[in-house]
Order: sequence, then C-alpha cells, then structure tokens
Amino acid sequence: MKSLILSLLLSVAFSANAEIINNSQITVFGTPWGENFASWGPGNSIDDDPNTYWHGTNDLKIGMTDYLAYNFAKSYDIKKINFFNNEFDGYAIGELDIQISQDSTNGVDGRWVTIDHIDGDFNSANGDFSRSVNTGPVPWIRFLMNYQGRGAHGGSPAFLFLKLIFILPMNEACPHSQLKQLKMKTITTDSSVKKCRARLSTYLKTYPGSTA
Repeated sequence: MKSLILSLLLSVAFSANAEIINNSQITVFGTPWGENFASWGPGNSIDDDPNTYWHGTNDLKIGMTDYLAYNFAKSYDIKKINFFNNEFDGYAIGELDIQISQDSTNGVDGRWVTIDHIDGDFNSANGDFSRSVNTGPVPWIRFLMNYQGRGAHGGSPAFLFLKLIFILPMNEACPHSQLKQLKMKTITTDSSVKKCRARLSTYLKTYPGSTA
C-alpha cells in the first residue's frame, strides 16, 4: 500500500509542478553502506522505483555524517525539492544542510555553501515534505546529514529515504525567446508555445507571485 501511495505521489509531482530535472541528467554520489552499496546505494534516491531506497551508515554515533550529492549535466536554477519517505513514516535524514557547489568534482571536494537547514526533530505527515530553495544556476547540490541523536531510523540508527525530485522555475522549462509570446493574450498555433503557456499557468499556481 505504501509503495502504491509513493507511486501516486510521484505521478502527481511530475504533472503538477512547473518542470523537473530528468534523472538521466543527474549523476549521484554519496555515502555507501559497506557491501550493501549496490542494493541501497545513492542512485536509489532518484530511480523512481518505489521498491528501492537509499540507506546510509548503519548504527550511527553522535557527530557522524552521511551525504548525498547530485551533479547535473548542466547548471540548473532549482526552486524546490520534493522529498518522499512515506515507506518509513517519518523524517530520517538528521540535521540536514542543503548545500550547493560550483567546483566540486566528486561531491566531497570543492567549496560548498549551505542554503538551507532542517533540524533533526523536524517531521511531516508520512515523512513526505518539500523545501523551497533559490540555488541560482549550479551544477551541484548536496545533502549533508549530521547525527545528533535524532532524525534517524531504527534501533541501530541510520539515515535513509526513498526519493526526491528537483523542480525548476518556469524560465528553465521554456526557451527564453518564447517568454514574450507566453504572456501575450493572442491566439497561437505554435504547439511549443501552447505547451509552455500551459506550463506557465501551472508554474504561477505553484509559485504565486512569481513571473516567468
């Protein structure tokens, strides 16, 4: 039942928001858990399969950290991140820093800037939640998780979650040359403009007060 719920949530997220980054444009790096890397590795966090999930270090001790880092095929201006974790009915990624980098090569090196923080005692219904962010154009985003005795799953505490989706602003979804046409109250037969107009309408409902 929970897997079915996740599948429905994913389908809603893909259709109801402005635009997403296709998984084929993302390379994932992160903390493996020993020999189970292949089964519970970082790639599971974006594979759209409700039967897989990412599992960090098992039996965490105070002060230990895990990370997940995402390298995009090009720089993207991310506006929102949707997290799905209903399989475990709770938030389980610790004291979380959402960070960006312009120069990392492997998700660890380079200069990282924290743009958002979530406390370890944060929770939400069924573990699903979203965060609004303003990354600016970046090729890297990272989730740095710190264990301080809360925000982990199980008796041998570990960080884990099912899936996430990166959401883009409208002007990433449609070519800049079409933006003027998008806002005009004229009839058009241009299918690409029609498609972007529909996306623009959805975007403005998703982000009230925004402009393309």
